[in-house]
Amino acid sequence: MGDVGNHHKILDKAAQFTKPMTAKPHLFCLILLISVVSNGHVSQAQTFRVGVKGGASLSTVSSQFPDDVPDLEDDIGYQPGFSIFLTGERKMTRMTPTGVSLVGEIGYAQRGYQVPGIEIRDRQGNRLGTSTRKYDFDYAGARLLGKLVYSAQASPYLIFGPHLDVLLDSSVKDPANNSEENTLTQEYDTVTGGITLGGGVETDQLLPATINIEGRYAVDISDSISDAPREIKNRGFELLVGVSF
Repeated sequence: MGDVGNHHKILDKAAQFTKPMTAKPHLFCLILLISVVSNGHVSQAQTFRVGVKGGASLSTVSSQFPDDVPDLEDDIGYQPGFSIFLTGERKMTRMTPTGVSLVGEIGYAQRGYQVPGIEIRDRQGNRLGTSTRKYDFDYAGARLLGKLVYSAQASPYLIFGPHLDVLLDSSVKDPANNSEENTLTQEYDTVTGGITLGGGVETDQLLPATINIEGRYAVDISDSISDAPREIKNRGFELLVGVSF
């Protein structure tokens, strides 16, 4: 019986030494699993980010009339406005040191143009002077832009891609007769499309987010009035400031 008791004591001591050893692989697997999941979340955060950008715009139209009609494009001026977009950006390649991203944007953009030299006359037809007629167009827009970035503390980048705009409303402000008409929406096409290109610089050194300043030029490929005997296409410049997380 004494030998049996000693044998049990030896087994108990052996079990005490083997229990921590069998627990270590489980602990190692748990740490490895947490590490993989955490790295997955960090990687996802690093490759996709959302944000907002907005700023001022200057827009006008390019026009081409039939050969027998004088082209008035030289008399058409720029109309100030603003744009604002929600953005989503996904990095397609790592920064080594250049990277490529795909940027999607949805938002609101103002377009328009001015026609100066509109004559003001009284009821008797006497010329009183001239005024500037202002055309305003409100668009909901979407952009899908390719982005080429050079990685640095202040990273310069280039963007290029198509845009699609849907006309929401329009108005004409004519100081000559103090009127504001809203009939252009019936004449203009609801949907227009074109190309956006530009560049900017971004940095994450100033805030716990990425901020950027961007300038770009947008020009429509499709006509604004497809049924008219002339070509009218929106074009303009934008200066935008954005932040993304």
